[in-house]
Amino acid sequence: MFNLHSSLRWSALVGSCLGLIVPGAGLAVPSPLNPCPGIYYEEPFNSTRIVPPGCPANAATQRIGASDGAMPSPEAVSPGAPTAPTGSVPVQPPLPETQQPISAIVTPMDGVVTVRLVNATNTVVMYQVLGETQQRMLEASSEATLQRLPLPVNMTFVRPDGGFVTVTPQAGAAGTLDVTLNEAANFDVSRSALNIQNDGSVILN
Repeated sequence: MFNLHSSLRWSALVGSCLGLIVPGAGLAVPSPLNPCPGIYYEEPFNSTRIVPPGCPANAATQRIGASDGAMPSPEAVSPGAPTAPTGSVPVQPPLPETQQPISAIVTPMDGVVTVRLVNATNTVVMYQVLGETQQRMLEASSEATLQRLPLPVNMTFVRPDGGFVTVTPQAGAAGTLDVTLNEAANFDVSRSALNIQNDGSVILN
């Protein structure tokens, strides 16, 4: 009787222990997630997706200049699409300079030129060589010669009556530029300035 009672107590004790231990054995310990899944290094993800931060760079990450977690999060990249480094500003190509065409070419003599002005209008025209002369008056159907003007030369023309003037330059003798002034019908064909550059190129504005 004693042995039977002891056996029952022992069985109850063992059952209690097993009841505490066995359920715990069924709890699986989750394995840590891989921060750098291998799918990022297999096509098509290798060339279309940026790796997560801290992962070795794949083809897509290297193509955009990111390495070793430089990008904060994965993002899609079109294969073969041109990309710029993060934070860069697109560079705009410079616009071509707006410049009037060359109207004539005069051959300078020792860095100076002579300009012969001919007023072919029926009215007075005021002219000035900037930095060299004051504003001067050129009567109708008259002419004036300005000798040894140092290059570059900048001249202006204006009619006191508010009318328009056309300016026609033509190379004359060596080192000489003939400039003829005529009346203009409208503003579109009018010119008010002449520039002789260091190489002898003549430009109207």
